[in-house]
Amino acid sequence: MSRDIMSITIHGEPCSKANSRRIVRAKNGGSMVIKSKKALDYVKSFDKQCPSLDELIEKDVAVTITIFYASRRPDLD
Repeated sequence: MSRDIMSITIHGEPCSKANSRRIVRAKNGGSMVIKSKKALDYVKSFDKQCPSLDELIEKDVAVTITIFYASRRPDLD
C-alpha cells in the first residue's frame, strides 16, 4: 500500500462564512446580505495559495487541518 503525503500551508486567518455578513444596497434599490470584506479577502487569498492538481485524486484521502488564530477568541464555526 503506497502512502503519498502532500502538505499545503495556507497563510492568513480564516473567518466564519456564516457569521461574517454585511448588508449592502443593491442596484435595484433593495438590500442584499453578502460576505464581509474580511471573508471575501480570505477566500481570494486562499484561492491564490491553493495549488491546482494536474490529476484528480481518485483514491481515499485523509485530511488533517491545523489552524492557528491570532487570539484565543476566534469564531470556531
